[in-house]
Amino acid sequence: MKTSYIALDLETTGLDPERDQIIEIGALRLNERFRETGSFKTFIRPRFYPRMNGDVVQLTKIRAQDLEKAPEFPRAYADFMEWCGEDC
Repeated sequence: MKTSYIALDLETTGLDPERDQIIEIGALRLNERFRETGSFKTFIRPRFYPRMNGDVVQLTKIRAQDLEKAPEFPRAYADFMEWCGEDC
């Protein structure tokens, strides 16, 4: 069985766990030599607070327009888990 790794990057609307939400999932699949063998990226439409904080926009370069047609978290998560397959 070959070893693979998933490197995961999440972007959020901020750092308040009571209010902020994940707005992007990015991931790389790496082989046992840490060479990239696949990638995944999806934006996620915020459900509760669709306005973007200016500091978050500046840091992530993700604008509200980028999220308007994006899936909500349950769909994005399901897509990510499908992409991961047995690696997750």
